[in-house]
Amino acid sequence: MTDCNCATEDGKISGSDLIFLPAEALEQFKKTHCHSGKGILSLKKCTLEDVPELQTLSESVNWNQLPTDWENFISLGGVWSMVHLNRIVGTAAWIPRDDNTVWIGLVITKPEWRGCSIATKLMQAIIDETSDYQCRGLDASAMGAPVYRRLGFKDGYTVSRIELSGKYDKPSLLDWYDMSEAEAASIAKETNDPLIMTLFSNAPELCKVGKINGIAAAYFLGRYGLKSVHIGPLYARRIEFALDAVNMARECANGKIVTMDIMGYQSKFSDRLKSSGAEFKRDFLRMWHGTAMDEENPAVFAAAGPEYG
Repeated sequence: MTDCNCATEDGKISGSDLIFLPAEALEQFKKTHCHSGKGILSLKKCTLEDVPELQTLSESVNWNQLPTDWENFISLGGVWSMVHLNRIVGTAAWIPRDDNTVWIGLVITKPEWRGCSIATKLMQAIIDETSDYQCRGLDASAMGAPVYRRLGFKDGYTVSRIELSGKYDKPSLLDWYDMSEAEAASIAKETNDPLIMTLFSNAPELCKVGKINGIAAAYFLGRYGLKSVHIGPLYARRIEFALDAVNMARECANGKIVTMDIMGYQSKFSDRLKSSGAEFKRDFLRMWHGTAMDEENPAVFAAAGPEYG
């Protein structure tokens, strides 16, 4: 991209908030309904009042989020949006995962606005806002990965999205219990992860602990989505216990589709799920900016999701 132009209320270039667009992108806008002939793109930090519009945006691109997810990011971290004529046309959000790490998700651009550097501007706003943290992570789609590399993100490993529906085996290896608030708080303290208590508070009925001889051998947390129940994170001492956890999660879902994001280094676990009927949907690429986390924890079998990490 070479020459850039811009559009303002009075046709003049002014102010540090002005967003420059590729000339070819502006030519495209003139042929579409979204181009008004005036008005600028501007960055906006979202509040809880913006949740209904944010939810409409995620539904328009067929994502699984609920308003609760947007509220979590606004309350714990931040949501940035790109606005045109008082309408949100793109978003990116972040949430702290520990004292040194933030997770970036909900990077959405309305299809008719893609190609005009909206995601880049939003990501830069988050990088600047989270400069006190040593590390920023995200799960990238194939479309997003080149954008993030240009911003300094480095490739990690893949995370595979699967869906489970239909018949399943009853959990049989472990004795499963509802996770207590004290157990959730203990996990949050051990992992130094504030997201644990948020997930537990939002859907305690989707949070379970599996024990053998009275000792915890696996646990998972879950959340409801627009189209499916998302299960993760999932921790287990052995692959057999992780598979039993999946069966328990499916029982908790009460017939709804279960979505899971399987860590790329858990290939045997992934293969076992696929052989029992799990449907592979897509891969994400886990990427890091700053000091990368050494995250290949053999006890972690599934992530909280691309928006949460």
